[in-house]
Amino acid sequence: MSIEFMRAESILKSELEYRTNRVRNDVRRNRRISRVRRAVTNSVR
Repeated sequence: MSIEFMRAESILKSELEYRTNRVRNDVRRNRRISRVRRAVTNSVR
């Protein structure tokens, strides 16, 4: 294993973690927004 390969692997791993975390945060945010929107529509009725 060369140092370059290990460095590239760690970069790829961190990039992947960053992407999955961002997707997870987006999902959480969307869920919260939809919950608030649902509460608003229920109170309007």
